Amino acid sequence: MKKVLLLGLIFIQLSSFAQNRMTLPLFENFDSYTITETPTDWTLETENYNWMLRDFAYFSPSVSLTIPFHDTEEKKAWVFTPGLDMEQGKMYILQFMLEAPGWDGIPEALELGFGDAAASSAMSEIIWSDNNLMQSDYVQMTFAVTPTETGTFYFGWHAFSAPNVDYISIDDVHVFEAPETDVNLFDSKLPESVLLGLAPETVLIVENLGSQAVSFDVNLSVIFNETEVYYESVNVANLTAIEKLEISFPEFTPDTEGDYTFVYTTTVANDANIENNTLTKVVHVVAGCEHHIKLTAPGLESGWYGASISITSDGIPVLTNITMDEGALLVFTFPSSEGAVINLEFDALGDLPEDCFWAVYDGENNLLLEGNGESLQPVSQTTTGNCPDVSIQKLSDIISVFPNPTTGSFTVTSNENVSMQILDITGKLLKKTSFIGTNTFRIETAGVYFLKFSNETGASVQRVIVK
Repeated sequence: MKKVLLLGLIFIQLSSFAQNRMTLPLFENFDSYTITETPTDWTLETENYNWMLRDFAYFSPSVSLTIPFHDTEEKKAWVFTPGLDMEQGKMYILQFMLEAPGWDGIPEALELGFGDAAASSAMSEIIWSDNNLMQSDYVQMTFAVTPTETGTFYFGWHAFSAPNVDYISIDDVHVFEAPETDVNLFDSKLPESVLLGLAPETVLIVENLGSQAVSFDVNLSVIFNETEVYYESVNVANLTAIEKLEISFPEFTPDTEGDYTFVYTTTVANDANIENNTLTKVVHVVAGCEHHIKLTAPGLESGWYGASISITSDGIPVLTNITMDEGALLVFTFPSSEGAVINLEFDALGDLPEDCFWAVYDGENNLLLEGNGESLQPVSQTTTGNCPDVSIQKLSDIISVFPNPTTGSFTVTSNENVSMQILDITGKLLKKTSFIGTNTFRIETAGVYFLKFSNETGASVQRVIVK
């Protein structure tokens, strides 16, 4: 987002609104208010200028709670939730979306308090504090509290950044009582698109929103043309309350271009919210090569800061709303087929300088498109590119495993030199070797195992079942 100057200093020492007690859950996205209002039952406390509702830098349309930029004044302001009724010994969870990009290498500073009144002096616990915030895209923050007595309590955000930085925005504030069990398949690191012959990153992020530690299995199924082409399961042991964990699945390399649907699932006994037990994403596999876009801003401190870019190749999203940070030189790569129509769209919150330049190159480094910041508000361009003459070999076509399932022994045959790793269901490496021709291996313990093959042409994973 672009820097926005607060034109008038707001001299408000304390704005207290009716501090009504609320029963949980609380969800506030601020979208029912206009930018001239203050959220009902929220309280502001400031030494300089204040938090306010703004119609930019929001996560969910169309308003966020923001403390904006000022060129000379420090941020010294609190904002407090309405009073929330809580019971002794129960766990309560606060989630909110946060964006705090900083400016020109200078970070923002924010802390989160918890107490029994909507005032800084009543914030008896500082749950979290960070004076090095450089968060240019919204991120979800999650915290838990367990009151030691029954009563009415408040969360408070305290901005304390230096002058001449930028803004801090919060949105989609959610407070609720934690159930005993609530496993959330939070997000995956799957890309929107990947080149044929490359393995997309299958890492999944899971979190425990329940009050008790829990163990469970997470499954990954990959569907192509209505057929399951990959299935694996990973066990998660003793995930504690509010803990987030990244789970890695054995590598999967698509061998045909098209759309692959990745479906992550889990089943947890007595889960309070089964809707977040499934996560589905589509990955577009493109036969072609890596193209790239280069953005330069000679002599500018902020460069392309605040702009975003989206690119499609023959209608397939290959980059979507990539927010650009500061920098004199930025390069983003994306897959595209030879001869594909490339559609390029920029967006920016205001005018970009005319001496910001951009250029798109194909796989042979030929210039396809170019322009400057003055031409983008937003703009869409199309062109076609070329790829080097490189054939993609399916490694799985030159390897065979027999018998499978097996009682222990199995034979692997490869027509080319390959490296092979044998991994168990948890991803633990059991054996590593390289060979060409036919080799026999034995696994003594029954279970599911993975054979991971690789050479200079690509990679492949095959599953072996030992009975």
